[in-house]
Amino acid sequence: MAKKHLKILLFLFTICLVGAVGFYFFNNPKGEGVQASIDSEEQSLVILNPNSHPQAGDNWAISFETKGTADLTITPADLASIDDLDFVSLKCSDEERTPQILEGDVIFYPNWSCEGTGKIIHLVNVVRKHALKFQFGNQIAYAYNSPNSTPTVSSVTLNGGNAITLSGYPTTSISATGTATDTDGWADISSITGKIYRSGVGSDCATDTDNCYEDTSCTLTSTTTDSRDYSCDFDVQFYAEPTDEGTYAAQNWAAWVKVVDSQNASGTATSTGVELNTLKALNVSDTISYGSVNAGATSTGDHIATITNTGNTAMDVKISGEDMNCTTHGSIPVGNQEYSLISFNYGNGTDLTGTPTDWNLDLPKPDSDNPTITNTTYWQVGVPTGTEGTCSGTNTLEARSAL
Repeated sequence: MAKKHLKILLFLFTICLVGAVGFYFFNNPKGEGVQASIDSEEQSLVILNPNSHPQAGDNWAISFETKGTADLTITPADLASIDDLDFVSLKCSDEERTPQILEGDVIFYPNWSCEGTGKIIHLVNVVRKHALKFQFGNQIAYAYNSPNSTPTVSSVTLNGGNAITLSGYPTTSISATGTATDTDGWADISSITGKIYRSGVGSDCATDTDNCYEDTSCTLTSTTTDSRDYSCDFDVQFYAEPTDEGTYAAQNWAAWVKVVDSQNASGTATSTGVELNTLKALNVSDTISYGSVNAGATSTGDHIATITNTGNTAMDVKISGEDMNCTTHGSIPVGNQEYSLISFNYGNGTDLTGTPTDWNLDLPKPDSDNPTITNTTYWQVGVPTGTEGTCSGTNTLEARSAL
């Protein structure tokens, strides 16, 4: 009789349970708040350096991060990866872990859990492509190594392909620009250096402000998948050797660029040559002061104007002038001024004219050993009678190549 009552109670309980569930679903048709299964622990696997380029004898270290607890299996993906790699260690941060090494050099660690960064290291005996498959629970990822690709300088242009025209004393900024490429990815490009040089000294030239400039850290700019643009910049001295005429007319200037990747592999390229133009330039004292001179008299003492060669060639000048107008009365004719390269008394110099006239100053070309080339010139003036006031005018010295 007790068993019968028990069956009746169980039956009634089942009916009540079914009824309750039916009531819930009928009154919750969207199933909100209903779980169809129990969630398992969340697991994740990330390879931090999936692509590497170790050489023979190097350790291939692969860093990875996991979340949760699961079996960790690391499997060589092909025969080369089995034959060429020797397992060295497995770590969680600095803690050494001892895995099982299964057939086919499979690394197995049951119930792996690591709150830090995992790292597995293999010794690479032969350089070629290798791959390892990581499986952590149901998460799968791969790490690869391959022979390093040599980077290349895929383009280099000096001064935009135009002739170099120096702006004058002291320096002019000149650039070599282009693109460097690495098929291992642009991030593998670690540095770019560059030189510009007169072709006669070659790209292996030592730095010399006459003919060879170096940028040891060119600027890396925009990127694409495998490439980085760059700019190598140089402050070129005003006396850099010209190639459009003169001693080096058969030569030109070129840019040489070297790209280096993370494995210290490198590539180079050289630009098409461009001319570096002759710069004819002078720096002259602003004024020639004759002091106070009476009407009908001549100046005495030395009145000096200093002329400095600020070009890149030996220099002479063409000289001319104009009448000096006086504030109160009269003027001083241009021919009343005299000039010389030595101290002199009025009447013993060369008369100034209004026509540009060659004056052989014999200013040598400046260079790195002697960048400041100057010459001292001497002047006198004769003031006509009847002239009054402050008299002033302009004398012109035009740079020209040495005769």
